[in-house]
Amino acid sequence: MDQDQIYRRFTHHPPSSDDVVAAHAETRVRCHDLALWLNDVILDCPELERAMDALDDVCKHANAAIARTQLGLPGYVPAPTPSFSEVMPPSTD
Repeated sequence: MDQDQIYRRFTHHPPSSDDVVAAHAETRVRCHDLALWLNDVILDCPELERAMDALDDVCKHANAAIARTQLGLPGYVPAPTPSFSEVMPPSTD
């Protein structure tokens, strides 16, 4: 994995447009709706718990993908990768 990939995984990606904000919200709403439906039609069991955990992961990963790509909107330019010394404060030891 190169440094750019690591940087993109572990930095904040604020929404660059209202479309990105809306995509985040729609992802949460659709996952929430599916969770409610699953909860209504499936009896309580370990598999339901696993399905809910997996759906939670889907929501997190989808929102991370939206944040990291900003939906590929025109004008989106990923921030340059700073060096480690720019990110980490100097040691006080």
